[in-house]
Amino acid sequence: MTSVDVLPSLPPTLKGLDVVRAGDPKGNGMVLEITAASGKRVWAIGVPQPRSTSTGPTWVYVVDADGLTLIDAGGDSSKEPVQSALPLVGKRLEDAQRIVITHGHNDHDGGLGALLAASGAEVWAHELYAHLISQGSWRAHAGVNPLLRQLMPWTEEKEGHRPPGIGTDAPEWWQHHLDYLEMRRHLKVGRPLKSHDTWAGLTFLHTPGHSPDELSITMDGVVFTGDHVLPEITPHPTVEMDYPKDMPRDLRHAYPSQDQYGLQVYLKSLNTVARLDPSVLVLPAHRLYNRGRFNLLTVKRAADISGHHVRRLRRMTRKLAEQEMTLEEMTRSTFPSSKLTGGNFMAGVTEVVSHLELLLDTGDVSVTPEGKFRWHGTEKFKELVASLAS
Repeated sequence: MTSVDVLPSLPPTLKGLDVVRAGDPKGNGMVLEITAASGKRVWAIGVPQPRSTSTGPTWVYVVDADGLTLIDAGGDSSKEPVQSALPLVGKRLEDAQRIVITHGHNDHDGGLGALLAASGAEVWAHELYAHLISQGSWRAHAGVNPLLRQLMPWTEEKEGHRPPGIGTDAPEWWQHHLDYLEMRRHLKVGRPLKSHDTWAGLTFLHTPGHSPDELSITMDGVVFTGDHVLPEITPHPTVEMDYPKDMPRDLRHAYPSQDQYGLQVYLKSLNTVARLDPSVLVLPAHRLYNRGRFNLLTVKRAADISGHHVRRLRRMTRKLAEQEMTLEEMTRSTFPSSKLTGGNFMAGVTEVVSHLELLLDTGDVSVTPEGKFRWHGTEKFKELVASLAS
């Protein structure tokens, strides 16, 4: 464990930040009390993830919003950390009336089963969430994406089978994944949310791009961003895909899949957050505290992440100006080999695919009959990015 000797200077949207319990240098086990300028209090719990990850803990936030409300549930071992932290701030898990899920990834909703059983709380999430919880994120990326099907057909996945790339030394990891999918199949969403819905001082914004069902939630000068906007990390964009066949027709009409998936969608959603009042503070699901220091960033961070992706698009076109490349070659030229080991290889591939899809859509690149990407000498993507920002 580590102590926090020096607190950061506070932005104008915060009145106070107190360390209720210190954690380790990544924030695991830490409990914070954050007071907005209005006097509204937020409690933050650094919930350790059940398996080693570079993202650090998942920050579960607790607010009084017409009753005790949790924002995110952490991973599948989150019950004990949350249950033991709440009494430190005068709360009990049994008093939780709702758990709002920012998006359906296992480090955010993996703990729902145990937390719901202990609290009797109701699940709130974007209305797409309930119709996507039976679909694993791997299938969404690898089994359905047209470009991956064309260029890497071995990425097809059959339900219940370990996908390629995670290695044969991970049966325990894969069993956790199957248990997670089974838990999600039994979830019921008590209140499906739409963008700009409000409740007891909370405003819910639909911000797809990292996940089609992602919510960012504003409250009294802060915005809870889940994985949409993170300090230090540039969240992984989704790739283009279609919905499961059982998606209700009215939801397909209200949320066309092309408007919920892909880098272009993510850039548009980042602008949604970037256009909030410049003083609004980001309360992220990861890296709020890391390496012994706080990351108190405003919504300007959303614009910084957009800039990162635009720079990557430029680098890709420059590499393709030198030579045509396959998808694998583009991936290995984008990331160092140390970041492409095991299951990280497919994460790198899909990150690159999200950028190439945008370049294909703008006509800056094409795929040759040999399965290589060719640059056409244009940078029309710049016009697209500018239009999204405006």
